[in-house]
Amino acid sequence: MTSGISIKNPEVVEKVQRLAAFLGTSYTQAISRAADQALAQQKPDEATRRARIADIEEAIDKVRNSGTGIRLFGEDDMYDEWGLPLW
Repeated sequence: MTSGISIKNPEVVEKVQRLAAFLGTSYTQAISRAADQALAQQKPDEATRRARIADIEEAIDKVRNSGTGIRLFGEDDMYDEWGLPLW
């Protein structure tokens, strides 16, 4: 399915025209390249992703070891021996 995009903002139109001229491409290719770059910046790199996971694991370990009586449930804690929910 394709759909057309109509840009009503003259400032945006001018930016797209300038980018296309700078890149030597069509307006569509310029927008596509700009969108690709913007999307790539939204993805965390592998090191950032691993660091975030490590932070989450550390927070979970603190809760588990806090001695506050808070217990995290695993799958074994959710069902009885017949597979029925415990709650």
